[in-house]
Amino acid sequence: MKSLVACFVLAIVQCGLLAVGFAEEYRLDAAGPPPDGLLEDIAKQLDSAGLRVNGPDGPLCEVWLVQSPAVKADFKPDLRVKYPFEVGALVGVLRVGEEGEFTDFRDQVILPGTYTLRYGQQPQDGNHLGTSPQADFLLALPIDADASAKPLSDKDRLNSLSADAAGSAHPAIFSLLTPEEAKPEEATLIHLQDHDHWVLRTIGEKRPSLRLVVVGVGEE
Repeated sequence: MKSLVACFVLAIVQCGLLAVGFAEEYRLDAAGPPPDGLLEDIAKQLDSAGLRVNGPDGPLCEVWLVQSPAVKADFKPDLRVKYPFEVGALVGVLRVGEEGEFTDFRDQVILPGTYTLRYGQQPQDGNHLGTSPQADFLLALPIDADASAKPLSDKDRLNSLSADAAGSAHPAIFSLLTPEEAKPEEATLIHLQDHDHWVLRTIGEKRPSLRLVVVGVGEE
C-alpha cells in the first residue's frame, strides 16, 4: 500500500515538474531600439525600446508599441469591443525572428520579417462565431506596404494587406483579450493554461494597456 502511495505522490510531483517546465518554455525580456529601415513617420511614434518573446528555440518575436495610438473620443466598452482604438490605428511594429515557427491566432505561419500592427475588429458573421470572446484584434501588415503612421480606415485594404502578411486569403490576426481594470506595473508574459495561450501584458502612460495573445490559436 505504501508503495502505491509513494508512486502516486511521485506521479503528482513529476506532473508538477512538467507543468513548471512547460510554463518556462516562453519568457519575456527587453529588446533594443526599433528595427532599421522603418519610415520616419512610423519610427518616431514608437517606444525607444521593445519587448522580446523568447521561445524554446530562441527569440520568437519582438514588439515595439506606439506611444500614443489613435483612440476614439468618449469611448465606452461594450460586450464585443473593449479597446478604444480607431479601426486601422497603428498600434505597434512586430519583428518575427528566424528561430522557431511563429503563427497568428488562426495558426497561419508568419514568415520572418518586420510588420506593422494595426487595430481591427472581427466581423459579425457566421464565419467568425466562437473564435474569440470579443471583436478586438491586431492585424499584421508587411512593413513595405504600410507607408504611413495614420490610421488605415479602409477596412478592405487593411484586411487585404494583412492577408499578404499571412500569404493567404485571411488577415494575419492576433487576439486582444479584455484589458485588466488595473494597469500592470510592468510588462509581463503570462500563460493561460485553459487555452494554452501566452499573453503579453503591456503598460504605457499615454496608451491603453494591452493583453495580446502572442502564442496560441483560437477555437475553430
